[in-house]
Amino acid sequence: MVFTFLWAHAEEKLTFRQVMQIVNSATLRMLEGFLMNNDELIIRGAQEIAHHPMPKGGPLAYIDPSKREEFAKAMPTFERQVHGSAEEVLRLIKEKRRDEAYEKFNYMVKGCMGCHSLFRDYGKR
Repeated sequence: MVFTFLWAHAEEKLTFRQVMQIVNSATLRMLEGFLMNNDELIIRGAQEIAHHPMPKGGPLAYIDPSKREEFAKAMPTFERQVHGSAEEVLRLIKEKRRDEAYEKFNYMVKGCMGCHSLFRDYGKR
């Protein structure tokens, strides 16, 4: 429900590509944090992913109109997997449960990849 609300009220000035570049940088920051045992980098990246801005017009504006309804049905799963996992990583790092946080990070990245695959199939050409 929160996901639908955010999408319906997305009024940012960034393009979808710009938002995804922010998320990409945050993901790389998290990976660097895991590699360097730097919790602050992990936390900063996870916070950026969990609370990234919405693109101008909302994500559905970048989907082929004939496929928007189907794409919108699939998105809550990716929303939970990506943003939910980022929030879970925050909690686990704060609890000093790095191994579990890293597993959740990997799960988050799989969600990113799944969404990207779906977007490639449904995006405007």
